[in-house]
Amino acid sequence: MNALVFASWESTVSDSFGRTAGRSKVAADDKSPVLRFGPAHRHGQRPSLVVSFESSAMGAWVGEFLPGSTGFSQILPHPDGRTVIVVSCGLAYQVDPQRASILGTFGGAIESAVADTSTGQLSLAANSRLWLIDQRGISWRSPPVAQDNDCENESFQSGCDGY
Repeated sequence: MNALVFASWESTVSDSFGRTAGRSKVAADDKSPVLRFGPAHRHGQRPSLVVSFESSAMGAWVGEFLPGSTGFSQILPHPDGRTVIVVSCGLAYQVDPQRASILGTFGGAIESAVADTSTGQLSLAANSRLWLIDQRGISWRSPPVAQDNDCENESFQSGCDGY
């Protein structure tokens, strides 16, 4: 059985960068339209993250964000001050709350996020990859980093020492 997890992001958005990208309210009996985002093959693995948005252009709407492969979920303001990053069990979605649309996805195994208010940047980390997001979008992403278990793979053996 796939449970739905409801989240409110209003306080997170206004706290992280000192500005509010939108307002959110969640009600169990909400009659707002529900839009499902994410790869269909992931549905049913883990509970979806459900977020209720309210925009001047679309009114109230609810997004159901299908999960990635970790236990990390968080809703963060994008440094552009207009959009929001929704991380659902490791899979990140850049959401335009005013248009009820997804501008992009990345990750899948994200485990943490840090907002740097002094630079206005957001960092997201997976076990073997990092993303740095600024006002323009993803400004830098690391190449995948080989892990200890990759040393068993022939293509990595010459460069791995187990550390």
